Parts: sequence; C-alpha cells; structure tokens
Amino acid sequence: MSAISPEMKAELKDEFHLDQEEIDNYASVFALFDEDGNGTIDIDELEKMISKLTETAAPSRKKLEAMMESVDADGDGTIDFREFVTLMTNRVKHDD
Repeated sequence: MSAISPEMKAELKDEFHLDQEEIDNYASVFALFDEDGNGTIDIDELEKMISKLTETAAPSRKKLEAMMESVDADGDGTIDFREFVTLMTNRVKHDD
C-alpha cells in the first residue's frame, strides 16, 4: 500500500483548509481505492470500488472514462491523491 507523504498531506491540508482528521480520512479512503499501492487510482480500481460500494454493477466503461476525465486534472489517465482530495472537497461542498 502506498503511503502518502506527510509533506503532501500538510500541503493539501493547508490548500483545502482541512483539519488533520479530514486529510487522514481522505488518505485512508484513497488507499482503499488504490489497490495496487502505486499512488494512483486507475479506471479498473475505480470500477472495482464503485461495484463494492454500491453492491451493483459499476457504470459502463464510457461513464467510468467520463468520471476519470472529469477528475484527472493532469490528463495522465489516473487519479492521484491531489485530484482525489479535490474531488472529495468539491463533493462535500456540493452536498452541503
């Protein structure tokens, strides 16, 4: 399992105005998605996790690709921790 550096956590904590518990929770959830521990979430890991969380079939590959593209800010085809935190903080703001 990939460990997210304390420096990265501190940087994102400040950037997104999170407390330590929030950034640690995001890191724990990210680690669940990042099954191979390489520090990114690829489309296959996203598909597996959505299936586990919803207990139904994951969305179509086309929908998964659209989800990835909407989050993948650097265009490398994966979701890194910074992109994940961006997604989660935007989602929390919209849920309020």
